[in-house]
Amino acid sequence: MNNFILTDTCFWIGLLDVTDQYHNESMAISDIIQDSILIIPYPCLYESLNTKLIRNKKRLAHFEQLIRANNIQLFGDEKYRESALEQVFSKNKKHYEQNFSLVDAVLREILKDVNVKIEYLISYNEKDFYDICAIRNIHIIRDK
Repeated sequence: MNNFILTDTCFWIGLLDVTDQYHNESMAISDIIQDSILIIPYPCLYESLNTKLIRNKKRLAHFEQLIRANNIQLFGDEKYRESALEQVFSKNKKHYEQNFSLVDAVLREILKDVNVKIEYLISYNEKDFYDICAIRNIHIIRDK
C-alpha cells in the first residue's frame, strides 16, 4: 500500500487514551493504515507528549514504540513556522470564519506544500483542513 499519511494529534491521543472520545475510531483506522507511511509533524509530537501522557509510563512506552517503527516519518516544521505564526495572528485578529491553533496552522502549511508527498490526512477536525485537502486532492480519513 505505502500511502503517505499526515497525522494530526487527535489521532495519536485517541489511539493511546482509552478514555478519549476518538479511541475506537483511532483503533479502527490504525488497523487499516498499517502498511502506510505515517508522517508526524513535530508540533503534533509536542501536543501528544503532554504531561498526562508522560505520567502514564505504559502509554508513554507504547507511544515510543509506535513512533520508532519503520513506517513513521518525524517531520520537521522549521520551514513552516513563521508563515504559520503569521497566519494565526492575522486570521485571529480579524473576524475570520475559522480560527486555527498554531499547530493546525503548521499542518495547513505542510498540506499546502506541493513538494511534500501526502495522499491522506488523519484528523477529526475536517473543517480545519478540508479546503486545502480539496485543492491538493488529499483525502481525509475517518472511520465513520
